[in-house]
This record gives sequence, structure tokens and C-alpha cells, in this order.
Amino acid sequence: MAANTSSMEGFLAELKRDLLASVAEYLGTTVFLLMGLGGIQAAAISNEAAKEASRTSVVNEVASVSQLLYISTSMALALLASAWTFFRISGSVFNPNVAIALALTGALKPIRFILYVVAEILAGITASAILNAILPGALAVGCGLGVETKVWQGLVIEALLTGILTITVLFLAVEKHRATPFAPVAIGLVLFATHMFGVVFTGAAMNSARAFGPDVITGFKSYHWIYWIGPSIGSIVAAMIYLFLKSVDYESFNPKQDSDLGQDSPDLQGIEVKMRRRTTQFEKANEFGYPAGGAQNPMPANFGLVSAPYPTSVYHGNTTDVCAPANPLPYGSSRPQSPVLRARNGAPSINGAMSTIASARQLNSKGFSTNGVHVEHHENVDMAETLSPMTDGFVQERRTHYPTGSVC
Repeated sequence: MAANTSSMEGFLAELKRDLLASVAEYLGTTVFLLMGLGGIQAAAISNEAAKEASRTSVVNEVASVSQLLYISTSMALALLASAWTFFRISGSVFNPNVAIALALTGALKPIRFILYVVAEILAGITASAILNAILPGALAVGCGLGVETKVWQGLVIEALLTGILTITVLFLAVEKHRATPFAPVAIGLVLFATHMFGVVFTGAAMNSARAFGPDVITGFKSYHWIYWIGPSIGSIVAAMIYLFLKSVDYESFNPKQDSDLGQDSPDLQGIEVKMRRRTTQFEKANEFGYPAGGAQNPMPANFGLVSAPYPTSVYHGNTTDVCAPANPLPYGSSRPQSPVLRARNGAPSINGAMSTIASARQLNSKGFSTNGVHVEHHENVDMAETLSPMTDGFVQERRTHYPTGSVC
């Protein structure tokens, strides 16, 4: 009994979240269509004004290139702005046909899918009704076939354009990666390009809610069905392509495309890293690192020597360490560089170095730390550079540590 009660509570909590998300989806879709269709209405009014001024009914009978650009820009910017605003709230689907693809790929659960589709259709009607009420002239934002465009051609065009839009959504918004927060930008650009293609021929709906809302206000055309069937076919095909590429591990085709690590870039055989950085640091370390009369390079083979630069002191001159001598120079002054040893196998320093960086985590097959390091600062250490190797064993990445004191 208790288990059933807990299960029911979980279901109701999930349903509540789905309902709230669908409300956000309704608001976002309404905002998107208000801005986008409002721009289309402005272009239509401009078209009528041009015909009135020329006293003829043939001028601009088909929208001019500038008007097509105006319409495409309006829809693209409207989607970009509204999708970016609501992206973290509802996912900014705004499209029943894209929602079909999300449901097929598992990104939307069945209940949320149904709620989203209802919300988007209602939003299309709401936006069209608002525009019809507040803007002058007859509402002229519906989708229709262009001159000499046949019904089957319109169906194919809508399927093609919706498929392109949907696959962009799947790979940039549904598939999570470093560029996901910027997915609305790319999706808006795709909507712009597809509108430039399709506005003349079909009105470039690519969205059943966008086509349905205006027709509720102005009346349905005999071929209205193509704006449901065409986009749905396109989204289903896009989902199938996405699922196929996922099944064959598409990321292995061209790996590390989302990486921001330097070792994933061409390293020119490590020439710059090895010769300019590592060799110079060895020379500086040898200058200050060993007692008088000591060996020129008394390091065990399992240590790699680097130097810790000291542009300015980070200690106050009057600070006294209970385990080490006080800083002999006033705050803001510099001190000689001290050598820093990095243990490749976690062994402690045995050569009297003033500071060691020892391995703290598991080592890889080349003997280098793979999960980070920690600093053991013994004396007079302001800043220690940690240099991580690339796959060929050369130094590549630097991290900076600021010790707060010395340890005995």
C-alpha cells in the first residue's frame, strides 16, 4: 500500500512538472509567433501600400526580394530570441512536428509530448487572434502555395525544410555538448535559410501550429493538410537519421570536436613546447636549485624539473611562518626563483629541493599523472607551475597553485 502511495505521489509530481513546462511552452510559442507573424503582417501591409501607391494591382503581386528577406529575418530573429529565453524552462520546442522527433528519440516523454503539442497549437491560434485584433488590415500571415507550385511539390518542400530544421535541433539542442547553450543561434540561422528557400513556394511553415493558427482566423485552404503531413514526414525522417548515427557511434568518426584542450590540437611534434618552454625552465632551475658543489643535474630519473616564476611576492613582509624563515623581502618585491620538482611516481624529493609537486592520483601508461597534482611547499614558495604532458610526453598545460604557507 505504501509503495502504491509513493508511486502515485511520484506520478502526480511528474505530471505537475509537465503541466508547468507546457504552460511555459505555450507562452514561448505565443511570443515566437507574435514576433514572427507580426513581421510577416508588416511585410504584407507594405506590399498593399506599394500597390495602392502605384494604382495598379500587378505591382508586387509576388513579394519582392526585400520583402522575402524581411519575412525570413522576422521569423529567424523571433525564434532565436524566444527560444534562447525559454530554452532552460521548457526546451523551446515551439513546433509540434519537432516534438514528434523528440518523442521518437526519447527526449520527450509521452505525456509531455501530448501537452506540448496542445500548447503549441493553442499558442498559434492565440498569436494569430492577437495580431488580427491589434494590427490594421486583413490578417495576411497564413501559408499558401506560390505561383505554379503544385500540391505534391508543396508537400515535398515542407517535408524537406522541416527535416533540415529538425535534424539541426536534434544535434545542437537535444545532443548535449559545449555548444548546446548556443543552439538557438544556429537554429535561428537555419530557420532564416529555410525561409529564404520556401517562402515563395509554400510560405515555409515547417510548423503545423504556425500554419494552423492563421487559418483558424482566415479560413482553411483545400490543401491545408500538407502543412501537417509534410512537416511530420520530415521530422520523422530526421529522427531516423539521428537514431542511425547514434547507433553507429558518430562521435568516433571525427573525435574531440568539442574539446578545448590544447593537446587535442596539432602540436607540431612538440617542438615549441619542448624546446622553448621545457628546456628554458630546466636551465633556470639549474641556476638556483642546487647547493654549492652539488652535481649539475642530481635528479633521479623519475622526476621532471620545472621552475616556479616569481614576478612579485605574494607574502607580506611581516608574515612569519612557524615552520620556515620569514620572507626576507618587503611585500611587492621579488625573490630568486626556486626549483620545483614534479614526481612522476609519487615518490618524495630526496635532493633538497625547496618545493615539490608530487603525484596525487593514478598514473597513466607513460608514467604521468592523469588526474591532477598537489603541491608540497617547503620554503619560500609563492607560485608553482604544474605542467601536464601531452600524449607524446611533452609538456603542454600549465596550472597555477598559490601556496598559503610552508610545511616542515
